[in-house]
Amino acid sequence: MPVHRAFKQSSLIAALVVGLCLDGVPAVGGETDPYTYREIDIGDSLEILDAKVNDSLDRIASNWSRGCNERTFIFAVYRDLGGRHWVDKIERWAMFAPEIDRLPHKRANSVFADAPIFISTGARLGNFSRTINLNGVYISTDKLGHFFSQGRKFYTRYQRLGSVTKAARLTARWEGLIWGNVLSGIYSNADLVANYEGFLFYRSLLNEDVIKGQAAIFQCNEGALIKRREFTWADHVNPYWDEMLNPSYFRQALVPAIERRMLRLCDDFAERPSRYQIENSEDLHARYEALALRDSSVQPISDYLDENCQESRSSDPEKDHLN
Repeated sequence: MPVHRAFKQSSLIAALVVGLCLDGVPAVGGETDPYTYREIDIGDSLEILDAKVNDSLDRIASNWSRGCNERTFIFAVYRDLGGRHWVDKIERWAMFAPEIDRLPHKRANSVFADAPIFISTGARLGNFSRTINLNGVYISTDKLGHFFSQGRKFYTRYQRLGSVTKAARLTARWEGLIWGNVLSGIYSNADLVANYEGFLFYRSLLNEDVIKGQAAIFQCNEGALIKRREFTWADHVNPYWDEMLNPSYFRQALVPAIERRMLRLCDDFAERPSRYQIENSEDLHARYEALALRDSSVQPISDYLDENCQESRSSDPEKDHLN
């Protein structure tokens, strides 16, 4: 067997072993359930989370004494808001902060509760991240961690490889090998989007026009960090962060459980179908074309509900709202 082929096979086996070992590690946050309780309205946490990030940036800048090295500054921000843990600092904070509005959270009522256990151990037995409203978009708190930690990794890959496309492909490979498919049977397109937006955030700290038409957040002047504008999540968060609107690729065995959960949203879909649609889907698809997003194994939710809600009601006319 050629050496390179044997190496690739051994690397894959190693990744699978690591993933299976990690599957038993307890974590406060974990998989995302984008379909449960989605008919409930919750308050937008944009101002609260903007302030959280800006407070961190201001504190770091006010005590800065390490020159104008971009990478050093980026790692300082990462250490303050991200971290080398399963659940990032800002993610953990958002999961429990009383000022953050969140959807109800019950593992026993999750979208994966009746999925086959032999194929969905990570998704079924793991803990779930909480769903919040950020910039009018319902996202899981794990996306905050992806933004700061995986976004930082995307940045270092970009620096090493010299190409956004190459960095994106390597990031997608990890999503496919361990953090997605092996642990849970879920390849999250929204995770990849949050990773990329985190990369753009880090570059925008000291670089002009990374966020189109905007100055860098800071200017470094003789080693001092001068803030030029405020950070806002609104520059980064859009409907492609929402795993209901930008659905993941699921192992086929998980799909029936997900489709049953989607049907519980029929009543709300009938009242406000726009909540289940993306107006600027083509623009967002073009924005993230380099990220190796996968076609989902479930239909877009608006299409699925439009095709199946009437049939579901007619098959059981006495069925009440199940949530």
